[in-house]
Amino acid sequence: MMKSILTRALIVLAWLGSLYLSFHLAGWKNSEKEKTAVPSTIVEVTAEILPDPDPYIVKEDDEPILSDPEYLIRYFRDLQTEGSSSIYENPELFRFISTVPIELIPHLADEIMRQRWVSHIDGGQILSYLYLRWAEIDLNAAIQSAYQLPIKEQADWAIGSAMGIYSKQDPVGAFEYYKQYLHGKAAMSNHAGGSVIKALAKFDPERAALEVEALITESEGSHGWLTNDFARGLLETTTMRRATELVAALENSEARQMLVRSLFHNHAWRNDPSFTADFIQQLPQAKDREKATLAVVNAWSSRFPEAGASWAFNLEDPELRSKGIEYAMRRWYSSDVSAAAEWLNQHPSQKALDPAIEDLIQFTMQRGKEAESAFSWALSLSDESSLRKHDTEWTLKEWLSQGAEPDEALSLIEASSVSTKEKKALRRLVEDISVGE
Repeated sequence: MMKSILTRALIVLAWLGSLYLSFHLAGWKNSEKEKTAVPSTIVEVTAEILPDPDPYIVKEDDEPILSDPEYLIRYFRDLQTEGSSSIYENPELFRFISTVPIELIPHLADEIMRQRWVSHIDGGQILSYLYLRWAEIDLNAAIQSAYQLPIKEQADWAIGSAMGIYSKQDPVGAFEYYKQYLHGKAAMSNHAGGSVIKALAKFDPERAALEVEALITESEGSHGWLTNDFARGLLETTTMRRATELVAALENSEARQMLVRSLFHNHAWRNDPSFTADFIQQLPQAKDREKATLAVVNAWSSRFPEAGASWAFNLEDPELRSKGIEYAMRRWYSSDVSAAAEWLNQHPSQKALDPAIEDLIQFTMQRGKEAESAFSWALSLSDESSLRKHDTEWTLKEWLSQGAEPDEALSLIEASSVSTKEKKALRRLVEDISVGE
């Protein structure tokens, strides 16, 4: 009896032991799964960047990164569909671009090249930021990749960023690379050329001046990026007086005048233009002084059009005064045509104002339904000018072509202060146009 009870007790204990062991093993397996799963904190971080944590893996330092190129491209497209394709207007897009792993930048660059709906500027800005990040880690790889991008207008942004990093590390080496591989390839040299020449101008102003002169002399086309960034780099490291001396000493007149214009425009833009104007007489060549004067007027009028126009009005040289006023008024028309017209009204009719008045006539007629005002301005052209006859006739022709009735034009002529002879000629013009219709 005793033996039977003991046997049963041992059987129950064995069953309980096996049960315990089963539960224990199950718990151990679950705990192992928990140890290998992505920590919840990482999932929360990645969810802030992308809505789906699946394409993320965890590196040894527990930083989430994108790992699936196809998902990366798909999400990139979705971001642009839902918002602007500009990284400056779409914070989510900028955050995404900031987290793309370096090794996947070529995939994204290829996608940008395929996107015909993304503007040149938006695509270029994205590439510029991507390749800036890449160049900071692997300069040579970034430059080589940017150089091989198929659409060169956008490749310019990418290689410009990479060359900017190169220029900071080695200004001379970066310039030599640019000169050998990039200069002359118009679609790929703007941003790159600007960044390398600015760095060289800060590092060695004398050499930079000679190098820019040589580049302009040896190649055709626009060199605005080179000359402007050269001027900016020069003005960051030397005085305006020294910069003017460097530029004035160049032998090639075309290159010298381009650099004079950029130098004086950039200095006047950042300083009191009247202070910049003090350096104009330091230029020995008359044509250089003309370029510098108009550059000062242009920069001045961009910010303070009335002050720019008034300064130009007081220039001694008659031809330069006329050009300067015209430059200033063009700027002013686009910002406040009424104030510009009032300024012209305050000055008596004279030849120096004629080019600016002609521009005002064109501007007024383009706005439509202001033919009376345009006609009055045409009549205000100086008596000595051959423009008066041409512009009064042109204004009437344009007005009639816009749908004005001949009677309206005839009434305008009769009410004007022109001579009887001029009125007769203008009436005949209106009648001829009416018969022709």
